[in-house]
Amino acid sequence: MRIAGDFKKTTMNQSPTPVYVIWSDSHGVESGWRDISDYKTGECIIESIGFVIYENDKVIALAHNYGKETEHTPQQANGIMVIPKACIIKITSFPSYREFASRRKRRHFSRKRKT
Repeated sequence: MRIAGDFKKTTMNQSPTPVYVIWSDSHGVESGWRDISDYKTGECIIESIGFVIYENDKVIALAHNYGKETEHTPQQANGIMVIPKACIIKITSFPSYREFASRRKRRHFSRKRKT
């Protein structure tokens, strides 16, 4: 599963690919001993949105915020999260930021109506 190119290949005129990722996270860290004879648990499904700033065969790194390189500043990102690809259930990439923002807005409004 390859989504985008290496962050270092992004040039001043290119932006990283915006993506929506659904993935399964670890959870339930508890301290102390516990009776596990009837223990049950479920998946912790996470939804993340960000810009792909790095990717290899094992992981994908998303940045929540991205700043393009200019004459006066380097490329920058913050809110970086690394997700193991083995945990990814689904990735949706968007060819442009406008499409990304439009789909995100529609999804946000449709969730509000259901509740």
